[in-house]
Amino acid sequence: ATTEIYTLSLHDALPISVVSGDTLWAIAERELGSGTDWTRIYDANEDTIEDTAQEHGKSSSDHGHWIWPGEVLTIPG
Repeated sequence: ATTEIYTLSLHDALPISVVSGDTLWAIAERELGSGTDWTRIYDANEDTIEDTAQEHGKSSSDHGHWIWPGEVLTIPG
């Protein structure tokens, strides 16, 4: 099995704010060119996504299913 490792630095990451109706798939499609890259966004923002889910009464984000407007996510470069 092959494992891909992504590294980020401040100069190649882009912060975006989630808007109503956004999904990680849609954000990945818009920002990275392919919806299948949604896991890159989730992996880069897992702590933020999970913390926000808990703040909204969820036990977890269900691996990125639950995101909220105003949540700021870093898009890997």
